This record gives sequence, C-alpha cells and structure tokens, in this order.
Amino acid sequence: MRRLSLVWLFAAGVLLCAGVSLAATAYDLGREFAAAEAWRDLTWDMFGARHPGVRYSVTDDRTRMLLPEDFTFFGYPLCEAEVAFGGDGRLDRLSVSLFNKGDAGSLATDEEAFAAVGSLPFFSGAKPAAVVGDGRGKTIACYDWADENLSAEARIGLSSPTGLSRRVEYVTVELARNRPRETTQASPVPAENLRREGSTLFIDGIPMVQQGQKGYCAPATLARVLRYYGIETDMHELALLLETDAGGGTRVNAAFPSLTRVAREAGLVRTDYWRIGAEKPAPEAFARAIRDCIDRGYPLVWAVNRTFPWDGSGEQGGHMRLVVGYDAAQDTLVYSDSWGAKSLRKRAPLEAAYGVTEFLTCLHPAEP
Repeated sequence: MRRLSLVWLFAAGVLLCAGVSLAATAYDLGREFAAAEAWRDLTWDMFGARHPGVRYSVTDDRTRMLLPEDFTFFGYPLCEAEVAFGGDGRLDRLSVSLFNKGDAGSLATDEEAFAAVGSLPFFSGAKPAAVVGDGRGKTIACYDWADENLSAEARIGLSSPTGLSRRVEYVTVELARNRPRETTQASPVPAENLRREGSTLFIDGIPMVQQGQKGYCAPATLARVLRYYGIETDMHELALLLETDAGGGTRVNAAFPSLTRVAREAGLVRTDYWRIGAEKPAPEAFARAIRDCIDRGYPLVWAVNRTFPWDGSGEQGGHMRLVVGYDAAQDTLVYSDSWGAKSLRKRAPLEAAYGVTEFLTCLHPAEP
C-alpha cells in the first residue's frame, strides 16, 4: 500500500509537511470549528456549500473522511480529517491526525509533538491531564478541555523501543459537541443488529473505520469491533498497542498479548477458532464457528494470506477483516473491509475463504 514520504519540520510555530502540496484553497478546520456557532446548526449540506469542491470518501451514512490536502488545522497540515454528523443532522465530531507513523513515517522528537499540541488554543501552555502507560514502553499523553458547547481532546502516542529514545507514534485531536462521555466497558449487543435477507444472515450496525492507504487493517478492524460494543477507541492508539509497523502490517502472533489485554480491559472475552501455527481446523468447524458467532450477533476477526482470490484479481499479501454474516444455502460468508462504505458487506465462497484463512477469533461479551 502507498505511503506518503514526509518530513516534518517546525518553523515559526507551524508544523510544515514537506513533500505534500496543500490545495490552493485549503480550509482551516480548526479556526472554523472553534466557533460555537459551527456546532449549533452546521449540516453536511451546509458544510459542502461552504467548501465548494470538497473531496471526501464516505465512511458511513453520517461520517465523511475528508481529503487531508484540502484542509489544515490551525495552520497545521493533516494526515487525516474526519467529520461526523449526529442523528439530528448537525455537526457532532471532528477528528484530525496531525501526525501518524503509518502516513508520515517518523517525527524527529517528542518535543515537537508536545509543542504542536501546546500551540493549539484549547491547550495553550497546558500540560497533559494524564499520562497512561502499559508498562511495556508505550505511553499515551492525554489533554482534555471543555466549555459549555464544545469539548476537545488531544492524544500523543509514544513508544520506547529498547535502546532508543521515545518515538512519536501519533498525534490526534478531536473536537466534539458536548455530550456524555463514551463508555469504556462493553455494552450488550442489541438483538436488532441481526438482519436476514433471503437466506443470508448478517450483523448490521458495525461502525466503519477507514484505514486509509496505510497498512492499518488490524488496528482498524479491532477498532470497529470495540466501537460495535459501544467502546470508544482510536485506530492509532490500537496501532501503538499492537505494534503495527510504520510501513503497515501487524504481526498477529506478536500482538496476541496486547490483543488479549485490550479485550480484557474492555470487558470482552477472546475466543480463538484458528490460530497461526496451530493445527488447521476442519472445514466444518470453520463454518460452525462462523454460524455460532453470527447467530449471537458477534462479528469475527479474520486474517487471510491473500486478499481477493475468489474474484480473479490475484492480489497477494496478508490482510485482516471482519466476518459479519453467512449464507448457509449458498455456502458463502459475508465479510467487511476497513475501506469505507463500499466495503461494508461483501461475499466470499466458504471453501475459498477457508483456503486463505490464517487466523479467526471472536471478541465478545462474557456469557453466563
């Protein structure tokens, strides 16, 4: 997958992204959305009219991933920019990535990341409200700010590889309409998430997370599962915890301890049906595991060694996605990729899917 080759520099307090040309009419989302008026009545149609020619991809019916070259955030170029609108159609959330290793490679020092966040008006001169570590060299510095209309959060993810100084993994900022805090414990799966169309049974309502053009399929897939269970999380935070490479790709076996810890802290149980290097289960056991999980409303995390062998594309390489349904009459499974709304539900012959499987697990609430 394509990676941007970027060099990050500071000049006059502004983060410059050499090698990427901003659009001539780049709009500053930070200055626009810092105004309380933007959160009272701005809809997607109004946003589009305000920014003619805006380029975007559809994440879901309420969320749009904006082309980052078209926008800045208080003068900073962006790696990612996503806007979400609530059930009432009004602006609900803006999430931006000022830096992430998957899109931008590396940032020279952590001082640059802290200086960038500290220069934003919400956090001017502030120190992190909390610094959370996992005891394994991974640290997240958290900033929080709120008034009666708006809340702002910033996160700086850091890692300390053996023998190396702290390395910046990501810098994200989120602005949101003031609302109750999201839960950090899994909520029950609503029965209405199961849908039947003819002989196909599938899970509806799984949030989409777009991995972009970087190899973040594993953290994006896991973020989708956690959000499905009502746990607010961030793809870049999970990339840090899963030790996803800057160039893309997650070594699943190496990520097992972190995957187990993430599930446990979220109040979920991990049930493995197929592990890398373990004895290959029978095709009947593979099909039965899918049916059992989907029937209970649980999506499965599915790693494959070839992406689309059933459509003749011949594409090679490992990939992680979700199994979200099945059709017993047609011997097919329904799967979902983290590439936007067009990849929400696709089909694969069960036999071909079995042949490319490397790993199959299910994160689900504990059952009595």
